[in-house]
Amino acid sequence: MRHWQCIFSFFLWIFTFLIEGTNPESLTTSHVAKQPECNRNRNGKIGESYITRCTEFICTLGSSGRKGYWKEDLARNLCCSHQQVSYQIGETMGTILAQDNCTVVTMVCAADINANAEVQMKTDTKCAKTGLEKLDEYANIVDGILKKQNLTIEDVTAKIESLILEV
Repeated sequence: MRHWQCIFSFFLWIFTFLIEGTNPESLTTSHVAKQPECNRNRNGKIGESYITRCTEFICTLGSSGRKGYWKEDLARNLCCSHQQVSYQIGETMGTILAQDNCTVVTMVCAADINANAEVQMKTDTKCAKTGLEKLDEYANIVDGILKKQNLTIEDVTAKIESLILEV
């Protein structure tokens, strides 16, 4: 009879364990499934991210659903990309001399009005200005001087004519 009591006690113990195991309040942390994390080079939880230079690393759940991995992507708010090379805001991405051998086009990674990175094109000329361009530049300088002195071109013309008449 003692043998039956041992078997009965054993099954009673297993039955009790199974019932307690299904009660959420009786579960210990060892029974709770651990959430997947990323841990290559840096620990992180699913959804967390960090940025190194122009690369954003996002902790993402793998296809198995049990492991996380760091997914790499361009940090688009901080960097631009051209021909699979990333550039930070302020860096020149390339320069091209146009066929006229005067116009220089520069591609720059710059901040837009929302402070996000975007590619901008800037043009400049490396050739000397023509005579008309120089004359226009001088006329603008003279206009600026006259405005500071509160004079008009007519005032200056009248003054020159009076000086000529005195001679």
